[in-house]
Amino acid sequence: PAHPAHPAHPAHPAHPAHPCHKSMSSSGEGQRRRQRRGRGLALSIAMCMLGATHTVADFTECGDPSQGPVLNGIDIVGTYKNAASGTPQVPVVGSSAFNMTDDEGFTFYFASADNREAYQTDADSYPVGAGGYCGLAVSGQDPACSYEVCKGPACVTSASTNEIAPDGKLYLFLGAGAMNIFNQNGDSSTEDAQATIDSLEATTGTTCWNTDLFNCH
Repeated sequence: PAHPAHPAHPAHPAHPAHPCHKSMSSSGEGQRRRQRRGRGLALSIAMCMLGATHTVADFTECGDPSQGPVLNGIDIVGTYKNAASGTPQVPVVGSSAFNMTDDEGFTFYFASADNREAYQTDADSYPVGAGGYCGLAVSGQDPACSYEVCKGPACVTSASTNEIAPDGKLYLFLGAGAMNIFNQNGDSSTEDAQATIDSLEATTGTTCWNTDLFNCH
């Protein structure tokens, strides 16, 4: 006798779209923004695959002097000089024994009396970009912030998260990946970061310094 026909297998249900894939879809906002998405796509995918997250926030105000020393107490002079040498180095840790407080009440730590004196004499020789927050987040080019300006943490304990950018300023970043994207976007990164800081300082009437947001990824 003939064998009975096997019943057809039920169709497999379609897999739901991964939430990370949704977040990376194009918003159709203009060529420059689409180019940024293209450069940051690989990092976005990696972050989604790993489930990586970090703390970010809308950037409406900078740090307050009461929250602690500027840049969590790293020596701006020593760190700037090391970064300018071209050899990646961990930021120089300052000491409360060599501190100074500016006219706005912000406190800075230095590793030596000489570095403190150098900054007191000519702070403009050691400029810091993005207020010391993550340069990529402040530029509005961070895929983790949906390519909008946000207040991102700075890593102050790694040799691979600080550099002197083409505008001559010391920039700090949450991680090496953020610094890489920042550099890929060329002059627009530094220009956009500076525009953000200029706007904040005009609104608040206070110099923008990171005294409150530090993390490494």
